[in-house]
Amino acid sequence: MEFEFVFYLDKKATSDVSFQYTTQSGTAEPNKDFEPITGILTIPAGGQTGSIKVTVTGDSTRKTDQGFSIKLSDPKNCTLRTKSEAL
Repeated sequence: MEFEFVFYLDKKATSDVSFQYTTQSGTAEPNKDFEPITGILTIPAGGQTGSIKVTVTGDSTRKTDQGFSIKLSDPKNCTLRTKSEAL
């Protein structure tokens, strides 16, 4: 299963927009509950959205909800305004 995080610009980019991202564990454990990822997301000039997919590994044991997040940093040609929502 994959979770897809979608990022929106408030208007079309006039030049390439990019930022770094990395998964952050919460109650979910990396390499056990999800595959940790790190990278750079680029939204090309003329674009307005981009997405990051994180693979989530399930098991058959019933547990309370588990969460992780994505940390964004080093924005280029944009300002990050985020609404924090743990999954």
